[in-house]
Amino acid sequence: METAEPLIAGRKPQDLIRAIDEAVRTGEARAGWELAEEAVTSGIDEARFFTYACYHYLARQQFDLALERALSAEKRAPDNAEAHNALGLSYWRLGRESDALASFDRAIALNPKFSEPQFSRGCLLEEKGDIAGAVRAYEEAAKLSNKAEPFAHLASLAVSQGDLAAAKKHAQRTLWLAPHHPVGLLAMAAVEIDEQRYAQAERRLSPLIDSSVLAPMQQAMALGLMGDLFDATARPDQAFAAYRACKQVFHSLTAPQGPLLESPWERLDRMERFFRALPKESFPKGGAISSPVSKHVFVLSFPRSGTTLLEQVLKGHPDVEAMEEKDCFSSAIADFIEPADGLEHLLAASDAGLNRYRDEYWRRAREHGAAADRPVFVDKQPFNSILLPVIARLFPQAIILFAVRDPRDVVFSCFRRRIMMYELASLDGIARYYDGVMGLSEAYRAALPLPIHDVRHEALLADFDGEVSRICKLIGIERHADMASFAERMKSAPINTPSAPQIRGGLNARSGGQWRRYRGHLADVLAILQPWVERFGYSAD
Repeated sequence: METAEPLIAGRKPQDLIRAIDEAVRTGEARAGWELAEEAVTSGIDEARFFTYACYHYLARQQFDLALERALSAEKRAPDNAEAHNALGLSYWRLGRESDALASFDRAIALNPKFSEPQFSRGCLLEEKGDIAGAVRAYEEAAKLSNKAEPFAHLASLAVSQGDLAAAKKHAQRTLWLAPHHPVGLLAMAAVEIDEQRYAQAERRLSPLIDSSVLAPMQQAMALGLMGDLFDATARPDQAFAAYRACKQVFHSLTAPQGPLLESPWERLDRMERFFRALPKESFPKGGAISSPVSKHVFVLSFPRSGTTLLEQVLKGHPDVEAMEEKDCFSSAIADFIEPADGLEHLLAASDAGLNRYRDEYWRRAREHGAAADRPVFVDKQPFNSILLPVIARLFPQAIILFAVRDPRDVVFSCFRRRIMMYELASLDGIARYYDGVMGLSEAYRAALPLPIHDVRHEALLADFDGEVSRICKLIGIERHADMASFAERMKSAPINTPSAPQIRGGLNARSGGQWRRYRGHLADVLAILQPWVERFGYSAD
C-alpha cells in the first residue's frame, strides 16, 4: 500500500496506538484498524496491534485472516481480555460457536469490568436463539458501559417478546445515549403503536423510512411497523403496501446466491409425487428402538398455525421437556431429503444403519440445551412436517401433533409478520409453499404408518380445558394445572418465535379472521388456499 511508509515509518508504537485510539474514538475506526494492520505488516510485534488488525479483517469479512491476527494477539498477551474478545469474534464468524463462547468467557474472567465480551456474548446467544441468555449478557454489558448498543438490543428483544414496558425503558435509555439510534427509534415506535399513540409513531417512522440511515434489516422492520400502524388505524390499503415492501426487503436479503438446483417449491412437489406413487403399506414400519425418553412428541405444521401455543401449553407439564425450533436432522436432510434419490435410500436403510442419525438427533438436542431427562420430550418445529418420513423411520413410536388453523389466517399472518425466510418473502410464495407443505402432509397421511393427530388452533382458544385434556390423552399424560400458565412463564423464559407477543398476551379467541379486511388484496392467493379451507372445514367467508 503506497501510504503505508509515511504512516508507519519513524513513528513509535505508542504514537501509533494513540492515533488508532483517536480514530476509533472519533468514529473513524476502520481507518484506525487499517493503520494497525499496516503496523503489523511493517514488523511491529505487539499484541494490541494484532488485536486491532483482527478488527480490520473482521470488518472486511476476511475471517480466516482475522483469526490469524487474533491468535497472534492472544499468543503475545494470553491474559489480555481484549485479545480474547477479538479471538471470540473471529471464532464466531467462522461458525465455531463453542470456541467463541469460551473466548468470551475467558475475556470476562480476565476483566469482569470489560463490557465488550459481555456484549459479544449476548449477540452470539441472540443469534443462536438463546433469548434469555442474550438478555442476561446485554444487561451485564449495560451495567458496565455507557454505550447505547446493549440497551438497543435489550429494547429490540423486548419488542420481539411483547414486553412493551421493558422495551420502552430500554428504548428511552438508548435514545438518551444516542438520540438518533435507529434500533432505539424503531423500538420506541413499536411502544407507541402498542400505546395507541399512532400519530406520534407515524411521525417517528415516516422520516426514518425515507432516510438512508437504516440497514436493510432495519428498513424491513420499519416498514413492518408502519404496516402494523396502518392496520391498527383501519388503513388496509396502506398497510398491505407496507407489508409488501417489507417482504421485498426480506426477499432481497434471503434470495439464494446463484441458480438453485431445486427450489423449495420444486422439492415439495418432488417429494409429494414420490409418496403419491408409493404402493400402499410399503413404507417400513420399524420396530422398537432405544430412546432416552418414554414419549417422543413432534409438534408440526406451518408457521403461524398455532404450534408455539401448543408447545408452550405442553411445556407447563412437569413431565414434559420441550425444545423450540432447533435443527437436529442436518445429516438426515443431507442424505435423505436433498438428493434426488434420497427418499429411496431412506426406505431401504436398515434400522441399524439409521442409528447414527438417531444418535446425532439426541446429541444435537443436548447441544441446544435439551437434557431429555423427563418422560416426555416435545420437539416443536413447524417445518419438520416436511421431514415426517425421516421421523417415521428414526422414531417409529413418535406421537405427531399437527396444528391446524384457518389457511387464510396462516398465510396472511406469515405475510405481515417479520419472518426472514426465502420461502415466506412474498405473498404468492407463502401461499404456494403452504399449499405444497399441506399437499405433502396429505401424501404422508396416506403413506406413513405414523398416526397424525390434528390440533385445531381455534378449538384450543375456544375450549382450552377440553382441548388440553384431549391432547394429554393422546400423549398419555394427566392434565396439569400449570399447563394454563404459559403467558406467565413467558416473563421468565422468553421464546425465540414471532408468536412470542401473542403468547405473552394469553388466549384470544377473537384473533382469527384478520384476513377478511384484506380480502381484495388476497384475491390471487385465496384460490390457492380454497381447497385447504374446505379440507379443514372452515367457512367460505
